[in-house]
Amino acid sequence: MHGAKTCSYLLLSLVLIAGCSQDYQVLRQSRNKGLPLLAIRPVAMSYIVSLATEQEVFRNNLFIGELFFSGTMLRDKNGYAYSSVVRMQNSELYKTRILQALEETVVESLPSIIWTELAVLPVAVHSTVVREKHPHDGTDNINIPRLTYTIHWDGRRAQDSQSEGYYLLPVAEYYYGHTGGWFYGQEFGCGAGGRLALQAYVFDGRTGQTVFRFRTEKKALAEYDFRSNSHKMSATLAGLEKAALGELAKELKKL
Repeated sequence: MHGAKTCSYLLLSLVLIAGCSQDYQVLRQSRNKGLPLLAIRPVAMSYIVSLATEQEVFRNNLFIGELFFSGTMLRDKNGYAYSSVVRMQNSELYKTRILQALEETVVESLPSIIWTELAVLPVAVHSTVVREKHPHDGTDNINIPRLTYTIHWDGRRAQDSQSEGYYLLPVAEYYYGHTGGWFYGQEFGCGAGGRLALQAYVFDGRTGQTVFRFRTEKKALAEYDFRSNSHKMSATLAGLEKAALGELAKELKKL
C-alpha cells in the first residue's frame, strides 16, 4: 500500500501484510515444518515470461538495466505518449547484480536452507492488466498499462524433477535506472530516477499450492533533474535495493 502509515493484518487462512510506511505485501499460509525448504536460484521474471525482444521486455515492465530517453514525445495509434528514442544498456550487468543480491539475502536470512537445481523450472506466469487509474499516472517511471505478474507452480512440468518439500523461488521483476523522459502512457513525462520490484514465492512441491508470496516495489524520481548516467543510476538503485532486500529478509526469517 502506497504511503501506508500503519500496519494492517488480515488473519484468516492467510495473512496479508501491508508494510509500515513501506510498499510490500506478503501472503502466508501454514506449511508442514517437517518437510524440507529448498531454494531455487533467483531468476528474472523476463526469463520465465520469455519475451522475444528487449523492447517487449521493456514495454511489459520487466526490464533490468539502464534506460536513456532522448528525442521528442510521440504518440502511438492508441494515443499513448512515449519517448521517440529509448536506449537500453547494461542489462546483463544489472541482472547479475540483483540476482546475486537476492541469493545473498536468502543465504543470510535462511542459513540452513538447501539449494536445489531443477532441470526445468516448473512454473507459469499469469499477467493481469491493471485497469484502475493510478494516482501517479501521467508522471510515473513505469509504462502504462501497468501489469501485475503472479507465478504459479506447474505440477505437470515438475513431475520428473521435484523432491517432496517446499520450494523457495526469488524473482527480480524489474530493476532499472533512467534519465528523464516519457515512459509509455505517461502523458507529462518524468525526471531521472530508478525503480525496482522484487518477488519471492514458496510452493508446496506436492500440491503446487503457494504458501508464501512476497512482493516489494520501490522507486526514486527527481522532480527537476532530467539527466543521469551509469554511476548515478547505480547509486540510486543501491539505495532502493537495500530497502527492498531488508523487507524481504525480514519476511524470509519468519519461514
